[in-house]
Amino acid sequence: MSELQLDDPDPLSRTRDYYENYETGLTYDGYELSGDLLRQEIESRDEREAICSLSNYAALVLEQRGEGEPTRRKVITEQAELIRIIHNGGWIYTFKDNAGDVPRCRSWILGGEGISWCDNEWRYEEASSVQARMEVLMPLQTIEVPEPRRLSATPARIKRALAASILRERS
Repeated sequence: MSELQLDDPDPLSRTRDYYENYETGLTYDGYELSGDLLRQEIESRDEREAICSLSNYAALVLEQRGEGEPTRRKVITEQAELIRIIHNGGWIYTFKDNAGDVPRCRSWILGGEGISWCDNEWRYEEASSVQARMEVLMPLQTIEVPEPRRLSATPARIKRALAASILRERS
């Protein structure tokens, strides 16, 4: 027997070791289970990333046009209302949409698992669709940065620069 076979009772194992899902603590043991858990984990990760993107956009809107204290900021327009409350380290956002026939209200927590409606029902709505609606109703204001003036070499500027350099040499 070779040295490899002595150390490992099954040196050419055909079983695969699947990684563990960090949220559920379950391993991807069976093919059906592993595919389902992997799909769920990918969807969960994508949704959390979309919620972070939505929260970042909402924070930019509140930074530009928000009113109130840092722990409770809000923006109210004719068609929508956006509120952020910071309580016990949690950033809670509420977006009320009055543009359609039926007013809609959505709420989410930064780093949370999903978007919910503001009433007691927990309905699923994609964060990307909420962000698209928010971008239409509350667009970011573009800040125009003036172009820097080009310094031209006017005769007066040249005389002042020459005088300043002469005075520096004498002192």
